[in-house]
Amino acid sequence: EHLGWGISGREIPFSKGLIRKPQLLKITMEPPLASVTCRLYRLGDMINYMEGEKPLLDEVFYPRGVAIIGVSPSRKDSFAAQVVQSLKEAGFSAIYPVNPKYAEVLGLPCYPSLRAIPGVVDHVVVSIPAESALALLDECAAKTVKSVHFFTAGFSESGYTERAELERAMLSKARAGGFRIIGPNCVGLFVPKNRLVTTMEMPLEPGPIAFISQSGGHAQNLPFYTGARGLRFSKVVSYGNALDVDESELLQYFSQDLE
Repeated sequence: EHLGWGISGREIPFSKGLIRKPQLLKITMEPPLASVTCRLYRLGDMINYMEGEKPLLDEVFYPRGVAIIGVSPSRKDSFAAQVVQSLKEAGFSAIYPVNPKYAEVLGLPCYPSLRAIPGVVDHVVVSIPAESALALLDECAAKTVKSVHFFTAGFSESGYTERAELERAMLSKARAGGFRIIGPNCVGLFVPKNRLVTTMEMPLEPGPIAFISQSGGHAQNLPFYTGARGLRFSKVVSYGNALDVDESELLQYFSQDLE
């Protein structure tokens, strides 16, 4: 049942079964090894430890501030504008539109760049051309964000080798910058408890159902249309190309998620 363990001169990542939270564990081994005290982790947390302390999905699902890159007041039907309006209607507390062409978008101050935002930004929603992705991710690293959701399409799903290479470069920047990528080519996250939404008129009462979908349409339609039947969701994730956060990691997370 031991999923993985190792000994070093520090706390030991160790996982056995489904563990709800880190626990201290005393292990006594036969000589010549002495007793050691280590900390017991969930498998997902252990993997993050081994891969360089990537932000945990708990941090991804509960950001304190959200920046929306590429929103425009002249395109109120765009995805980026929909995200801003959805967050406003849901009552999310810290919404930061970003576009260097405008000073205000949908009644909110609009910032020329991520670095210009005075508040904490944990989550970034991206709706700009794919060619601008790498430069933006440098800004994300400088701002110490936790996660970046790319609504933007035109990456490996296009079938072009250079776009697949662009994705790999994006993942390298995410690893170096210490943040996660949702997508690209997806509608991202819906977490009613935290009022984290990308679609208007979604049921905001949390429930016990988690739903993951490669398809953005399904991720929007299922919670919307089943709301009338009384179904409520804890978290919904559209993961698109699954460059970083994928279905396997999400299933592992939700198998242990108390919500």
